[in-house]
Amino acid sequence: MPGVVGVVLALSTAAAQVAATGCGGATPEATVTDFAEALANGDAAGAYALTSASYRARVPFATFERTFRVTAADRVRVARSLAKTRPGTEELAEIQIGRDTVTLRRSENGWVFADEIASPFDQSTPRNAIHAFVRAVEGSRWDVLLRFAPAAEAANVDATALRERWSTPEKRAELARLAGALRMAWDSPIEQNGDEASMAYAGQLRVSLIREAGVWKIADPD
Repeated sequence: MPGVVGVVLALSTAAAQVAATGCGGATPEATVTDFAEALANGDAAGAYALTSASYRARVPFATFERTFRVTAADRVRVARSLAKTRPGTEELAEIQIGRDTVTLRRSENGWVFADEIASPFDQSTPRNAIHAFVRAVEGSRWDVLLRFAPAAEAANVDATALRERWSTPEKRAELARLAGALRMAWDSPIEQNGDEASMAYAGQLRVSLIREAGVWKIADPD
């Protein structure tokens, strides 16, 4: 379940996407300031209103408010951090394409793509790898899913064997639940230590990743 801190970290670097929904301030900096004030004042409704439409679609207000209320210390800390925002905040915008949200960044040449839309199965970062893994599962791309297996495991299986292993209704349902849970949390904070990374999701679960030959792979989806 994405926490309040995760929401704040996303908003602090992408405040413009909130303003684009009509709920935010006149500028990215104003939106961040308003959000920081809502955090500091314990205004869950005000903070929630300043999150993006895609976030609200994933996380209902009741869930947000419950997390908001039990993370008071984190809220105060993050509010103080956001209060230090200076002009020049990076401006991003979100566009929904199918089940994915595409991010655009404002540049001196206009709006440009900011994420992995040109490489839907990119594994260059832990987050991109999680996004790509979810897309591969949802699309039954067994050839792509094989890329996410660590080398020691991939050496003993091919795409056909992988498809057969997960072809039963029970296994497909298990994969669907995993992909759905990861999609719900894929904007959550990621902890990285060298060539290892992990992200909490669905409460107490944690997906672990390792970097091999410069790309991130799923070591354990938990």
